[in-house]
Amino acid sequence: MAPEIYISGMGCLTAYGPVLADLVSGLAGHSAVTKILPFGKGAVPVPCGTLAEFKEALAPYAAPLLRRKMSRLSKMAVTAVGKALAASGLLDDDHEDCGVVLGTAFGSTAQSDLFYGDLLTKGALKVNPGYFPETVPNAPAGQVSIIFGLQGANTTVCQQALSSEHALALAADLLASGMARRMVVVGVEEMSPALLGGLQACGQLQKWTPSCSEEICLSGHRIRVGEAAVALVLETKESLVGRKGHALARLHDVVTAGAAAWPAVYHEVAPALKRMVAGLDKNDCGAIDAVIAGTSFIKEVDTSHLATLAQLLGPDVAAVLPEYGTGNVMGAGLLRTALAVALVSGSQLPCRSLGESLSSCLPYSKLYSGPTGPVSHVLATTVSPGGGAGGVLVGRV
Repeated sequence: MAPEIYISGMGCLTAYGPVLADLVSGLAGHSAVTKILPFGKGAVPVPCGTLAEFKEALAPYAAPLLRRKMSRLSKMAVTAVGKALAASGLLDDDHEDCGVVLGTAFGSTAQSDLFYGDLLTKGALKVNPGYFPETVPNAPAGQVSIIFGLQGANTTVCQQALSSEHALALAADLLASGMARRMVVVGVEEMSPALLGGLQACGQLQKWTPSCSEEICLSGHRIRVGEAAVALVLETKESLVGRKGHALARLHDVVTAGAAAWPAVYHEVAPALKRMVAGLDKNDCGAIDAVIAGTSFIKEVDTSHLATLAQLLGPDVAAVLPEYGTGNVMGAGLLRTALAVALVSGSQLPCRSLGESLSSCLPYSKLYSGPTGPVSHVLATTVSPGGGAGGVLVGRV
């Protein structure tokens, strides 16, 4: 029988603020997207949820000399992990058998821009080699292991919108197999001017309008994006009981169905979701009380996502749509799991019913109809426009 796995700590950086409580309280009132100018000739401003300065939050975990050598993505990941380990009471503990799995869709595009910009400007013989190490996607996971002494397995997963779900599933597998007693899982994504410029050049981003911060518009193929860093500490029951720790939630299951594909295959969203929900192990769970659903700002994808969940789980189930506030966070989808954990831990979130229709344009103030009630089990879901779906089921301890 697979061991019980618990979530004992969380850390979260979003456009709403440097702690999860900022996200929980901010979702009810307003969107956190702001006006950002991408890099590139002919670029026009786009709406994007960007992090505020988090230097003070990073300072306890990384000395100034070390911070100078780290990419912004690594700094985001280290800050979130430090907060998660502190919340779990494990910050100063021995981490001999604790590993880290990190999920990101694009990695450090800002660092890549620095390195290749230097290469193109100065030539191959004069490029700054110090920029290169942090251009690779697994550098943040390495920094996390070094700074916090996590001596267990270390890996990075890049699977577009499903990166966080795949990272969480891998960490759970390592715990279930006995290869580790504790794992840190990180979902992180940055929105650099270079990445925004590339997405805009591909026709992926909505243009900024004065109403963007107050109104949600679902377009044909254009999205709003955001950045975030989220970390969870996972432990087996044996580890938790052995150190007399406190669990925030139980991780019941992580399931993915299908994979991202290009060009996007919108008609596969519903089948992928049905496969994902059918694959969940709900034997000791019972009813799902609420859903934290990922959104893309593409109406065809989002309406299919919510309608399919309503068909499978019931139209009256509470639904929270955090990315309409933060922007689509892509590989940082662990954000949804963190909110699911917050719900089963006793927090309240603004919600609407799964069966309530989405209009093409609506004021953010009209997105939710009221707060969530008491919940025992919450499903965090995401879909990829390429036809994949992922789900994370958590329950009250």
